[in-house]
Amino acid sequence: GGICILSTRFIFPYHGITKETDHYRDYYRFTWDSLNYLFRKFSKVEIYHHGNKIQALWQILNSGILIIVLNIFNPIIARIRFKKTICPCGFVVYAVK
Repeated sequence: GGICILSTRFIFPYHGITKETDHYRDYYRFTWDSLNYLFRKFSKVEIYHHGNKIQALWQILNSGILIIVLNIFNPIIARIRFKKTICPCGFVVYAVK
């Protein structure tokens, strides 16, 4: 009867499904596939990604001395959203046992 709320980082392109096949999955990193697998015995599981390729690149570029200037643009970059992306910055999981 417990509830789990989990977040994880993931700045790397997802490569679970190729054009040649639709049955390959990526279980070895915290992806949609592995999180669904880890929570397979829960009665309700909702997995949300956050971020995308643009935000991942922004995080990499926004470091060092540039951080002072580039942080001004963080709210604008954070508003860029996609329903689905191959390069999420992380995931949030809501699961009910």
